[in-house]
Parts: sequence; structure tokens; C-alpha cells
Amino acid sequence: MYWDFWRPWAAIQRADEDGNPDAGPTRRGRRSTAPYPDHPSGHLSLDGAVLEVLQMFFGRQIRST
Repeated sequence: MYWDFWRPWAAIQRADEDGNPDAGPTRRGRRSTAPYPDHPSGHLSLDGAVLEVLQMFFGRQIRST
């Protein structure tokens, strides 16, 4: 699947090309994006697998404090 859209990191880095004086190539976002443009991301897939293993070990009723 292909998304024809800028990722936030690229949009901030190339913001000086749109004529906006408040943005530029040295500007940084508050949060960084993952270093891969996958959708759905590989990180999310790995998290799902880890969660399934933890649920098999601890059960589905886990209390958090």
C-alpha cells in the first residue's frame, strides 16, 4: 500500500519551501516519528505478538496499578 503524503518529520524539515518564515530546515518536532514508513508499522505488529505471548503467560485479566 502506498500513501502519497508527507510524514510529519519530512514535512517539518521541508517546511521552508512553502514560503512560511516561521518554519525551516532546523526546526524539530516535539516527537519523532518511527524510522520506517510502514503502514501498518512493523513495530505495531511486533507489539501485537508480544502482547499475545504475555497474555498466554499471565492470562487476560491483568491488573495495573
